[in-house]
Amino acid sequence: MSWGFSGNLGYPLPPNWSFNQVKEYQVTNGTDTFWLDRDAHRVGSDPGQGSVNKPVEPADSFVNYIQSLYDLAKAYGKGDPNQLVMEYIRSDIYDDATWRGMIGKVDAGFVSYVNDHNLTIWTEFKDPFTGQFLGPEHMMATANGQYLKPNPRGDISLGDVAGWGGDLMTLYGEWRRDHDSYASGVTYINDKMGKIGVASSFGFTDLVEDADGYLIAQAIRGGKTIVEAVRDHYQGNGGLTRFRDYMKQRFGGTISEAAAQAKKILTDTPASTDGVILVSGRALLIQKFGGMATLMPHLLPGGQLDDWCNAFANNLAQHASTETLRRAQYRANQQRFLSQK
Repeated sequence: MSWGFSGNLGYPLPPNWSFNQVKEYQVTNGTDTFWLDRDAHRVGSDPGQGSVNKPVEPADSFVNYIQSLYDLAKAYGKGDPNQLVMEYIRSDIYDDATWRGMIGKVDAGFVSYVNDHNLTIWTEFKDPFTGQFLGPEHMMATANGQYLKPNPRGDISLGDVAGWGGDLMTLYGEWRRDHDSYASGVTYINDKMGKIGVASSFGFTDLVEDADGYLIAQAIRGGKTIVEAVRDHYQGNGGLTRFRDYMKQRFGGTISEAAAQAKKILTDTPASTDGVILVSGRALLIQKFGGMATLMPHLLPGGQLDDWCNAFANNLAQHASTETLRRAQYRANQQRFLSQK
């Protein structure tokens, strides 16, 4: 319970809490006396920001960072070097019980090995095409999920939940939470999904990280190393067509198929052994953001679910169209931002 400034009134923590103030105590330092908060951090949640002075690195430096991790993974001598790199980067906040149930736990020995070699987990770098700050942790969790649990042709998988599917589930939970002020799911997606500077669990950078993570994983599955996949994406032309390629490779290039896949991820139970995990994970994510009493997608009245899924698909298609219109701008950005901090 949080007491704050409300006297004797207590309020429950939100379901997605990361830090909780549990006690305030007095500290004396010489002649100075002050009060200090004691806080608790929930394992597996947002770790917060440890520094406000560290500059955001450019994409060139991120490629070099991936190369360094890959070299260490090869020297480590155990396991798939590509997978080890993805596991290390996601290990801080994407290795709780839920993630382990979906795609397995990270190699703790490799995490210690990298830390002993004075490397740390990057939390952001500048996308050279849009100039936005991307999160490698989310991106590599997405890539790791798709690498280990790829979706069968025309069907869904736990790899989807690690990326776009999980973000769509949390956005659905947020819509149901905000339903009193947002009766239309279509309006909610139009206002919240893939938007820069809008508070949402499926904002613009989330969408970029989902697309990039998926495409990087597909490139690795096609025979590239993770270094080659990341280098080609950010130093080459991959980021110029990320949404178009993502739409084509994952959703068959059509709005109707993207809508169908969205409906599957929100309602279906795959016949594979992962089906039970997917269904329980879906409920967990939706209730985490919408509350325990959230109406599940398959219970939506009338055509509301179809409208929601069509809005998702149209949103993706719009990003692909916008990307094409801005190609010259993104190319110029790449030349300017690739090495610029």
